Amino acid sequence: MDSRQSNPAIRTCGIRIDCIDLDEAVAQTIAQASALRSNRDEQRGVAVHLCNAWTLAYGLKDPAHADRVDSGDLNLPDGMPLVWLGKRFGLPISNRVYGPDLMSQTLDQGRIRGLRHYLYGTTEETLSQLQERLETRFPGAQIVGSEAPPFRPSTRIEEQSLAARIRDTQADVVWIGLGTPQQDELVHRLRPEVPAVLIPVGAAFDFLAGNKSQAPKWMQQRGLEWLFRLCSEPKRLWRRYLIGNLVFVRGAAPDFLRAVRHAPVAPRVMRPWGAAWEVTRNIPRISVPQSQLDPGAGATSWLGQIDLPGSLQAYGATRLAEEFAGRGSASEHVSQTLCYPTEDFSDAALQILVDQCQNSRSSSEVLMQDFTRQLKLRQTR
Repeated sequence: MDSRQSNPAIRTCGIRIDCIDLDEAVAQTIAQASALRSNRDEQRGVAVHLCNAWTLAYGLKDPAHADRVDSGDLNLPDGMPLVWLGKRFGLPISNRVYGPDLMSQTLDQGRIRGLRHYLYGTTEETLSQLQERLETRFPGAQIVGSEAPPFRPSTRIEEQSLAARIRDTQADVVWIGLGTPQQDELVHRLRPEVPAVLIPVGAAFDFLAGNKSQAPKWMQQRGLEWLFRLCSEPKRLWRRYLIGNLVFVRGAAPDFLRAVRHAPVAPRVMRPWGAAWEVTRNIPRISVPQSQLDPGAGATSWLGQIDLPGSLQAYGATRLAEEFAGRGSASEHVSQTLCYPTEDFSDAALQILVDQCQNSRSSSEVLMQDFTRQLKLRQTR
């Protein structure tokens, strides 16, 4: 099931939002998890992102983050402004997909399918409280693993070890509570390695564990949950809600104007991270021997999908060069997923890109020249 093709969707702040309600989101989550279970050895995971004003505002600041979220398999509207925008475009959506509700109903309805759940995030104390409450509310729900990570960025080796532990439990759904952007980035990196539905749910762990109070339903339905949470934790959340909301309003305004004028939904701009996933998403997890791989062909396939002028406009020349060549870049993602040596693939990608840029004539010609210069500086391996 490719939800990106089947669901009605809008696009705002450069990110696709699937305009479906909670019941349909739960049904699709359970269906995807059940489908993956039948073929764990060859299937990649399914990335589900809960999108709200903060997710989209962060994506405007960090285009690579926006690309990762936009390439998700299911991007759900966890924010009333997205519901309102969907309605403006004439789509049949009535309410948002709230993370704690998605988690609760998936655990509840997934019991009949025997779904296996894995919890990752927050603290050991909160996880213990959460697991106890979930098992009391949903007797028979299978929670096959839980762990609290250290409060620092994880290393690639740690993430590979985490992926192996999740695979060993044969979990069907992995719930991740780390906060934006860490949780969305982890989902993106685990997706090629974990044949499960991966869902970042942020503060849902604390809400369901009883550590934090949820906003009243009437505030949630009127798009005022942010005000309740700001009043609850002003020192921690003031920047997210006061500054982040303003950034979101500015970024989403053109899309609301499109809806008012009955114009089409904004088109997708294919940038490096999104293109990296499109190239690798349908390749089997079992890799062919490295002697049979052609990094130049892989780089050509990947670069052929990228909207280079759009990427330059979003990233700027220096940042975009880093997205092609730096550690943790889209180029490195393709290299790891296809089992190329990272240096071989990155060198091939850079050389092809420099060749393309040298004779390019575009509206971003000055940026293109600077981009080419930045790429050449990185061809010193």
